[in-house]
Amino acid sequence: MNEPEKSHGPAWWVWVRTHVFLMPPGVPLNYSKKREKKEQARKAKKSQQGQADALDAWTQPLTPEPAPQRNSSAPPAGASAGSWAMENEKTFGAALAKVLRIALIVTLVFVCIVGLRQIIFPSQATTVVQEVESETFPTAAGAEVATRQVAAYLTIDPADAALAARQQAMALDSPNGSGDRLDSASVTGKQSVSDLAVVRVAQLDGGRARALVTGTITDYTADGEAWTAGEPRPVAAEVLLTADDTGTVSVLGRPALIATTPGPIATSPAEGAQHDTTVGGATQDAAESFFSSYGEDESVTASVAPGADIAGLAGGAEFSSLRGWTVYEGGESTRTALATVAWTLPSGIELTQTYTLTLSSVSADEAGGWQISAISGGGTTE
Repeated sequence: MNEPEKSHGPAWWVWVRTHVFLMPPGVPLNYSKKREKKEQARKAKKSQQGQADALDAWTQPLTPEPAPQRNSSAPPAGASAGSWAMENEKTFGAALAKVLRIALIVTLVFVCIVGLRQIIFPSQATTVVQEVESETFPTAAGAEVATRQVAAYLTIDPADAALAARQQAMALDSPNGSGDRLDSASVTGKQSVSDLAVVRVAQLDGGRARALVTGTITDYTADGEAWTAGEPRPVAAEVLLTADDTGTVSVLGRPALIATTPGPIATSPAEGAQHDTTVGGATQDAAESFFSSYGEDESVTASVAPGADIAGLAGGAEFSSLRGWTVYEGGESTRTALATVAWTLPSGIELTQTYTLTLSSVSADEAGGWQISAISGGGTTE
């Protein structure tokens, strides 16, 4: 009667013993080939002693014991641990077992190293702070103020009541409550604007921005006591704005006529910058030539720095005089200038406006070594 097959534990344990430890069921985990050889040597020694006691050493020749041969065949059922044959390590199972053992060892070493490092050099929490722009100009409010200012500034009627209403409208957005005041005695023409739209609101330093407003302007011709409207033409003006901590937007100075094609924005003078009287005196004639071309031409060429493309007013104003020209100290290649210009408009009205310009260094024999590379309108020289 056959004995029931002995259970060697769960199937997963049998697989681990067979493929990872290379120990088939029934073989102790502390079994080794060296121990097997010692066990075979001990049994062979006992067998030789038994044969020596049973036979006469003088009559029976000693028969040498045949050398043990490795049995490559599979062990029979019920074979003991001493007769178990080592599995061929070149098989797929042996190779997989080696890979698993190496992966296990590498994992354990890595975990130990990381844990030891964490103990010796504990990591500290790091706070990541996202940089947020500290100054954000209220664009919508700025566009509303700029549109209102340009509408009031360029709508001119010589009647006393109309001029007073214009001044009050402009004072609403002025930080000091004052608007551009025109004397009815000096106003001989009439004009109005319509279809105004804000093209851009460019943010500057110090809570400031420049808003460019475009639209159409209509000039009127006096016909006795009546006025005859002329053909509407394109117009654009730029306004210098400022915003306080509450987000309230106000206008600085007066708007200024600018080309309808947006160009590069001129850099404002640095706070506390000193006047450069040498460069200012050397470039004043060039500035007058520039504004003369700026009022008449579509593309300005006079006193424009190489590579700069500056669009003009295309007949939208006639240059009367340069009432102020100040150049500020700066770098070796660029300077900032402020200009106060008197224009005579096609309606016959004269307006004085302020501009900020960027000067670029050129050859010393050209306009005193400096020419204009950018212009922006609006603001004040105060």
